[in-house]
Amino acid sequence: MLLHREDRLSRLPSCMATAFLQLPPSDLGKPDHFSESPEASSLFPAQDKENDPLLHCFAFLSETLPLEMRGQGQIMGMFRSLIFLLSFQLLHVAKGSMVWLNGSGYEDLVVAINPSVPEDANIIPNTKAMIKDASNYLFEATKHRFFFKSVKIILPKTWTKSSTYSRLKTESYNKADVIIADPYLKHGDDPYTLQYGGCAMKGRYIHFTPKFLLDSSLIKVYGERGRVFVHEWAHLRWGVFDEYNNDAPFYVSENARVEPTSLVPPFETTFQLLQTQDRAVSLVLDVSGSMTTIITNAIGTTYGSEIVLLTDGEDSSMSLCRERVKESGAIIHTIALGPSAAKELEEFSNITGGLQLYAVDVDVPSKLVEAFSEITTGSGDISEQSIQLESKDQEVVSSGWINSTVTIDKTVGNDTFFVFSWSKKQPIFFVRDPKGKEYGSSDFTVDSSNLKTARLSINGTAEVGDWHYYIQNTDTTQTISVTVTSRAASSDVSPVILQAYMERSNIAPYPLVVYAEVSQNFLPVLGATVIATIEKDGAPAVSLHLFDNGTGADMTKNDGIYSRYFTTSSGDGRYSLKVSAQGRDQTIRLGRRQNGALYVPGYIENGKIQMNAPRPELADEDIQANLGSFSRTSTSSFKLDSSGISPTSSPQGFPPCKITDLDAYIDNETVVLTWTAPGGDFDSGKADHYIIKTGANLWSLRDGFENATSVDSSHLTPQEAGSTETLKFKPEHLTIENEFTHKIFVIEDNPPRAPNPTSTVSRAEIDYRVVTLTSSGL
Repeated sequence: MLLHREDRLSRLPSCMATAFLQLPPSDLGKPDHFSESPEASSLFPAQDKENDPLLHCFAFLSETLPLEMRGQGQIMGMFRSLIFLLSFQLLHVAKGSMVWLNGSGYEDLVVAINPSVPEDANIIPNTKAMIKDASNYLFEATKHRFFFKSVKIILPKTWTKSSTYSRLKTESYNKADVIIADPYLKHGDDPYTLQYGGCAMKGRYIHFTPKFLLDSSLIKVYGERGRVFVHEWAHLRWGVFDEYNNDAPFYVSENARVEPTSLVPPFETTFQLLQTQDRAVSLVLDVSGSMTTIITNAIGTTYGSEIVLLTDGEDSSMSLCRERVKESGAIIHTIALGPSAAKELEEFSNITGGLQLYAVDVDVPSKLVEAFSEITTGSGDISEQSIQLESKDQEVVSSGWINSTVTIDKTVGNDTFFVFSWSKKQPIFFVRDPKGKEYGSSDFTVDSSNLKTARLSINGTAEVGDWHYYIQNTDTTQTISVTVTSRAASSDVSPVILQAYMERSNIAPYPLVVYAEVSQNFLPVLGATVIATIEKDGAPAVSLHLFDNGTGADMTKNDGIYSRYFTTSSGDGRYSLKVSAQGRDQTIRLGRRQNGALYVPGYIENGKIQMNAPRPELADEDIQANLGSFSRTSTSSFKLDSSGISPTSSPQGFPPCKITDLDAYIDNETVVLTWTAPGGDFDSGKADHYIIKTGANLWSLRDGFENATSVDSSHLTPQEAGSTETLKFKPEHLTIENEFTHKIFVIEDNPPRAPNPTSTVSRAEIDYRVVTLTSSGL
């Protein structure tokens, strides 16, 4: 239901009281902005440049929690009694980068050291040396087109202070391009880049361990640090994937290698050392209708701080304070409430590295709570962050019940809160812990300034197991929401983390892709059930089951990144994304991090092979997740703008996705083909039918598709996307001893009219897979 602007604003204080349960008094995260010069466009696609979000009233919050109010006095006064709520929650943030290309030099590359890393005097100089060498290698490898011009290194606030260290401005650990952190596993020093999308899609961050930077013996194993950095930079910046030559894994040592040329970049890489400090957080609510005055006043005293701007309306004067915002030194996060929020909002976030958030306008504050949950401490200390275990809202009929369960696993349990909200009249509710202890309505707190929200605080560390909550509606049909949050049970054990993300593919027909990363301290969590819900004002919510099976939108199997195409968008505008992940004892395990640097087993020196120490092998028990069951919820936002995309490259319908796991084997002179079914629209729905051809080799199929031998698949009805397809047949014109190839073409639900299968495939832009069997496979 959409309300008039005045009604929504009158409702904001109670909504914001609950929403600000999500913010504690510590330093926060920040987002991303990229700009690429035309010189880079030939190597990788242009990055997002301009988006827009937010604003609504103003309150200034320091971390000691004294409050200075600005704006509408009556509304602001209602917040004074609620400020104590601000110290309870903080969640994760979407990754990003502030790197930009200045001519040929990359500026503002950020390297951040995790706060858990012990101080070591050699980490900083070794990091500088690595990046300087990498700059030379990159300059040479790109034929003098790119190098690293300026780098910022963020030091933990626990490290020794120095007058030469600068204060953080808009940088943070959570937005770093490179992180230096201990591995989760004992032998986990492989450098790697976390990548969500496919080729040409930028990565999230590069991870080096302190041992990689400090132990010179690892240079023989991985190669020179500068070269490894350039290798990982190709993953991060250009979306390159590894194609190692495992048949020739040795390298030639210094005595016999070809030396690089003496050409160096035109500028030497410069470094700035920054040290993490606590940040003040400001809340700005636009009730006056003019954000320019409020923002101008707010940013005058917030260098190195963060501003959260919330608005539900238009403001044509926003562009007037663009330069002030750019020079403010503050990170500005923007939250657009409802469909009418100013289109220019996101620009403030873009130019300051802030988050761009969006909340669907509903009667209960759960959507605002979810939006605020994205704002996170940027220090990298996960023990400081509040984790959202449950977030749901439901329309409940008179006398109806909500009976559900949320799991508290042993990695969380401190500062646990249950928050129930309602749109009309307070329902009856109680909570039961795993040992049977009950918490009734009298154990909840209902603040006098927010009479439609009740909060239960669990003392100490919450019991591990399934917590049951029961809510009965005693009024006419109304909306009831549930939010459950907690923090790490111990600073020694990292909790399971869920991060939601949505982006548009940079390859035609430019589909939207939903990602959810489930991890525990850099290791992927496998076997979770992950559900995404996508909402937009005026459109029905869409739910998607995300997969980590290496098919459809999911690029890599078992990397802890669950993915799915979103093919039912309802036009341009802002979308909110909520992802829930559930894990059960029997299904959850940890995986090895993939796409890392090559481990070199040896090198050739003076014509003789010198072996390095063998790579430590990890036993299965080393990566078993001792987690039990768990529940997690994460939110994100996305603004869809198709103005720069040709209608012909973004059709109303989408073709089936690639078949990436086609396999073949021979069973009693019968060929058995198996693959994962694609959908009619990428990885959703069903395809129309399959066309399967066989041939002596790939070239005969490619050049003579129409005349190639067909495999009868008329009896095979495509199943729902994600199902396993199996086809058995005996080759008629090929003997089992010959090498032969199978090509599968997948035809969409409504294939374009075309005179033959080849043109149908071409017009539908449908991919295929090739499998070759030889006699050696028998």
